[in-house]
Amino acid sequence: EHCLLNLSQFVDELDAKNCPALMDKPKIFFVQACRGRKGEDHGAQETAAAIRYTTIPTDADIFIAYSTTQGRESYVNNGNKKKGEEEKKGSRFIRAVVEIFQEHADSKDINELMTMVNAHLKEEYKTWSKKQIGAFTNQLTKKFYFFPTAQP
Repeated sequence: EHCLLNLSQFVDELDAKNCPALMDKPKIFFVQACRGRKGEDHGAQETAAAIRYTTIPTDADIFIAYSTTQGRESYVNNGNKKKGEEEKKGSRFIRAVVEIFQEHADSKDINELMTMVNAHLKEEYKTWSKKQIGAFTNQLTKKFYFFPTAQP
């Protein structure tokens, strides 16, 4: 139940060096977990993780979407609703991903979708005391669509 996972090691197992069969194939990860213990006070500063560069881009074609920024908590609603609002149980991030992807995955690439998820998180919970915004790292080498046949 409370098993720690080193995400970097996990992703490394699927990179082009360790898993050549997945070379040039997008590897998409959604991580619903806290990334620290800091609470609701989200500032405007965030440091981007360093990307390793080698002569062979083993880290290419990886996309990771995190439910929150580095060092921050990720919130799950317990079903308590505010007066006049619908009940919103579960992970705020996963709810936003599902809502946005259901409506737009047939026409938007993953960067556009995740930007829309962040806008949704910002607006949907603006009256709540605890704030959250997602973060994503993109090492894809081309646009990624869930339904590529629908694209021009």
